[in-house]
Amino acid sequence: VARGWAAGIFISFTPFFGFHFMGAALLAWIIRGNVLAALLGTFVGNPLTTPFIALTATGLGRWVLGVEGKFTPHLIFDEFTRAGSELWNNLLAPLSADRVAHWDQLAQFNQQIFTPYLVGGIIEGLPICIAIHYLTVPVIKAYHRHREKQMAERIARAKARRAREIAESTGR
Repeated sequence: VARGWAAGIFISFTPFFGFHFMGAALLAWIIRGNVLAALLGTFVGNPLTTPFIALTATGLGRWVLGVEGKFTPHLIFDEFTRAGSELWNNLLAPLSADRVAHWDQLAQFNQQIFTPYLVGGIIEGLPICIAIHYLTVPVIKAYHRHREKQMAERIARAKARRAREIAESTGR
């Protein structure tokens, strides 16, 4: 469970929006983690946290890769929007005579945002998911100990109840 949870959180730091569930499930399967925990871990990247993750990961990635140029939070959103529009246009271009495929926005997006986001997300995500894993393991172990104790008490009560029933039926 801890490995799955960490896998889902790690994937939340990547720019693969729309593929976080699949990526988390695949990563959890590869590292033999719980897939359901991985899917739940992806919710760390939610509408409240994603802007901060995107901003810090892209900024860190741009710094590590030495990418020059203006960088603002609004730029990330604009670049994702432009790249998505261009990708959609390029997918429809073979179906329509009046559309022409252009790849320049995607190349700029890859250089300015996607690759830095990916590099920065990996750099940020690895230590965070490792820390989460090691913080989650004791919690899960404590939960299992608690469940074992509950089960042992339940079995003891059932045995005592059964012994009373047998004693009452035999008249002792």
